[in-house]
Amino acid sequence: MTIRNLFKSLSVFAAASLLSTASVFGANADIDKAFESFTDKVTEVLPETTTQLGVWSDAYIGKLFPSAPPHFGIGLTVSGTFMNTKEFSSTAEAIVNEINGKTPGASKDFNFSIPNTIPFPAYSINARLGGIILPFDVGLYGSYLKINSLKFEDFTGTITYYSFGGDIRYAVMKGSTLLPKISVGAGYIYTHMALGAEGSSTYTSDLTAHGIPGITTATVTANTDMNTNFDLHTLFVQAQVSKKFFILTPYAGMRAYVTASKNHYDYAYSSTYKAGALSGNVPNGSGSEAHDYNSNGFAWGKIQPQLYTGLGLNILFFDCTVGGCWNPRNNLWSANVSARFKL
Repeated sequence: MTIRNLFKSLSVFAAASLLSTASVFGANADIDKAFESFTDKVTEVLPETTTQLGVWSDAYIGKLFPSAPPHFGIGLTVSGTFMNTKEFSSTAEAIVNEINGKTPGASKDFNFSIPNTIPFPAYSINARLGGIILPFDVGLYGSYLKINSLKFEDFTGTITYYSFGGDIRYAVMKGSTLLPKISVGAGYIYTHMALGAEGSSTYTSDLTAHGIPGITTATVTANTDMNTNFDLHTLFVQAQVSKKFFILTPYAGMRAYVTASKNHYDYAYSSTYKAGALSGNVPNGSGSEAHDYNSNGFAWGKIQPQLYTGLGLNILFFDCTVGGCWNPRNNLWSANVSARFKL
C-alpha cells in the first residue's frame, strides 16, 4: 500500500535514530542529515501532488448565471507523485553500516529495504462553480486523513494530513464547434502533514567499554520517539486548453508554482540494561533533539514549472478524468484520476 510505503520510509529514520544513538552509545551517526534529507524531499514532492487535485478536463466549465442549465460540478480526485527514495534511504544505509561496524548484529532485526520509487498519494473532495455574468469559474478542494495505529515491524506510527485550496480561471476563449476552450488562472493551496513513529530494540551487548565494569553480557532495551511535520503554502498560475470531441475531452496545460514552507522534527531516545539482578540506565544512552526549518517567505528564485495533459470522458452528467504531469526542473512525474457529477 502506498501509505504503508510512505510510513516505511519514515521507519528507516526511526530505526536509524534508535540504533545509532541508543545502541552504539556515542557513534557519530548524522541523524540530523537524515531528517533534513527526508524533510527536503517531502517538501519538494508535496506541491507536485496537491496541484493535481483541482485539475478538470474542461479548461472552462461555463457560467453559473445567466445560464440554463447553470454550470457546476462536484467529485473526488486521487493523485500521486512518484518520488525517488534514494536520497534518504542511502543516508539511512550509511548509518546502519556505521552501527554494524561498531556493534555487529545490533541492527539484524530491522529491515531497511524500501522501494527505489514510491507514489506519494493524496486525494480531495472538489467542486467547481461557473462564473456570474463574466466567463470565469472557481474551483475549491480539500482533504483530510488521520491514521493513529500504523504498524511496521517493531515500529508504530501516526499520520495526520490535510490540505485545502482553490483557484480561479478566466476563459480567454470560450470554445465553439470548431474552436477550443482556453483559460488562464491562479490559485493557492495550504498543506499540513505530521508523521510520528516510536519503537524499541532489544539485544545483547558488552557494557564494560561503556563505563560499567564487570558486565560483559547484558540485555539492552533501547526506545525512541520521533515526530516531524510540514506546513506548506503554494501559489500557482496556469493556462489550459481543451476541446470536446463527442464524449471525449483531451486537454493540456502549463503551470508554474512557488512555495513557502515551515518544517519541524524532534526525536528522543533512551536505553536501559539488565544483567541478572542488576539493571539501570546505560551511560550516555539517552538524549533528545529538535530542529525547525523556515523558508522565510516564498522562494521566488525557485519557481517550479509543470506541463500537464490528460483525457476526460463525459457521459450525460458524469465526468471521469485521467491525467499526468511532469516537472522538467526536478523531473518528478505525477498522475491523477477523478470522477465527478457535472452540469
